[in-house]
Amino acid sequence: MIYKYLNSESLEQQMFSDLTIVKQFVALYIQQTPIDFALLSEAVDSGDYEKIRSQAHHIKPTMVYIGALSLKEHFQEMETLAKDRAPMENIQQEYIFLKTAIARLMEELTSYEKSLP
Repeated sequence: MIYKYLNSESLEQQMFSDLTIVKQFVALYIQQTPIDFALLSEAVDSGDYEKIRSQAHHIKPTMVYIGALSLKEHFQEMETLAKDRAPMENIQQEYIFLKTAIARLMEELTSYEKSLP
């Protein structure tokens, strides 16, 4: 399968090609990412700049682990927008993109997890 966001080669390299570790990591990632993103959603819904900044900052490095560097940049943008107290409409636009992208990423991770031996 061709992935839009997930870079499975990068993920496997970071886990030293140990597929047991890869499986454990992917399972944890699939479990934790929706929780983290829900906290970001709550922050956006409430218009809390500091919580938006903090949660985007928290999620951002996790994108590197799975090779989703383009998503890392979007979380960086959201973090910067919140830090600079940009108009909430700008943050909401970034959030809408990320919500769709994270849903796609979760599908990719689930597919990848099923493909592991």
